Amino acid sequence: MDKLQYLYDSVFRILSILLVLGNPAILPAEARCGRIPAGEPGSTISLTFENDIFAGTDYGYTGGAQVSWISPELHRESPRGRRSALVRLPLMNEPGYRRTVSISLGQMIHTPRNIEYPGVIDDDRPYSGITYVSVGVHRMNARVRDTIVFATGILGPHSYAEYLQDRAHDTFKSVKPNGWENQLGDEFLLNVYVERKWRMARCRVREHLEMDVISFLGISLGNALSAGNTGFQARLGPELPHDFGSYPIHPGFRNSAPMSGKDPRFFRKLPDLSLHVFAGVSGYAVARDITLDGNSFQDSHRVEKEPFVLETTAGLGILFSRFKITYAHAYRTPSFKEQHRGQAFGSVTITYSF
Repeated sequence: MDKLQYLYDSVFRILSILLVLGNPAILPAEARCGRIPAGEPGSTISLTFENDIFAGTDYGYTGGAQVSWISPELHRESPRGRRSALVRLPLMNEPGYRRTVSISLGQMIHTPRNIEYPGVIDDDRPYSGITYVSVGVHRMNARVRDTIVFATGILGPHSYAEYLQDRAHDTFKSVKPNGWENQLGDEFLLNVYVERKWRMARCRVREHLEMDVISFLGISLGNALSAGNTGFQARLGPELPHDFGSYPIHPGFRNSAPMSGKDPRFFRKLPDLSLHVFAGVSGYAVARDITLDGNSFQDSHRVEKEPFVLETTAGLGILFSRFKITYAHAYRTPSFKEQHRGQAFGSVTITYSF
């Protein structure tokens, strides 16, 4: 079993190198199969629930949730556009782009492997909970989407992660976590995230079957997370959504809002229900992760993080009326030195556009 896990981790490390060399962001324009004209979609709300129960475990990144609202397009000439100073931000005020804003509220919970032990486990990650709110500004056209997200939150007891996990374990008669007294202390969090996505290719493979490829490059700066990331996602199905992909909760913002009024959620040529599959790879270069490095301004439990982490995802998406429902199964290579094997978890997102 250990040899199989070693082989599994080695494959993903090799993929991380290929990720940089073969990122679709560097494909020449002639390799792209087509572009989608922008339209006039409205607002979108989404709810994401993540948990490692989908992988049969209860440790590491053990759970997360996020609810988001994405606005309709902000027009400078409209009253809504004139009232919003956000559309005047640098890089967001250029002509030829649609602009939207987003608001998200979420929480992420991390625990060590042995949650029954009440003391500090020196060679395992600390207990930590983060509750956050973020405001994002997005500009997009048929090919790219740029995002700037400003996030603030609280790490520690006042994130109320302990309370929520205790209630969930009581409800489902799971093992009670006994080590929350050792969690990281309260700390105010402030982070900025910048990301660009490219819709590199959209091909009709055969009648009623499409494929597209989306790549991304981003950076996050702050006391919660300082890291760079890059990756891509490929999708295949009879009627793909006109958005920028489906992903687990991310330190930045990865929404499934339609970018075009020609999205199947607004305009359908096929029956009301359609399915598509997707798979992707993300690579992270991590300078700071507060859930591993510990508190910034006080002594706390900490472990030695891995500077490079790879995440793969594969999943299924369903479009029905104005809904998009996705399930993604993710696998991450070890996040810290003492973690001898990676971790898997599941992510369910329900999105409604109107």
